[in-house]
Amino acid sequence: LQNSSIIWTDSIQNSILNFLSVIPDVLNILEEDNLTSEIIRKTGYHKCIASLCVLGGFIESVRIGCCVKIKAKEPGNEKFGTVVSIDNSTQEAYISINTENDSNLKINLDKLEVVPESSINPEYLGPIVPDVANMLL
Repeated sequence: LQNSSIIWTDSIQNSILNFLSVIPDVLNILEEDNLTSEIIRKTGYHKCIASLCVLGGFIESVRIGCCVKIKAKEPGNEKFGTVVSIDNSTQEAYISINTENDSNLKINLDKLEVVPESSINPEYLGPIVPDVANMLL
């Protein structure tokens, strides 16, 4: 967003902030017993979820081409790489490690963590209710 025109940036930012402001209402509505599609539509649930997705508020799955962190036993020893292929039958992925050697490793999917392509910039969360902002970070 920061590289787009100021008008688009402001428009998108305001829309997202507007939709995120209904998170407390959406959470309260979802706890009701007599939940209907009409009630969900009126609360702005879908727009709220879409805004979270735009901000990176969703869990991205391991896919070919994504950047991953290979979890290590000790912090600081993690390696980063790009998924080259996935073998669903063995639940393993071939990873091209981001080093000078560009080696390929076969790693179990449980040991991979997707590195988001974008993250939430806390500066944009200022106008959101503090409790909601803390939930997002």
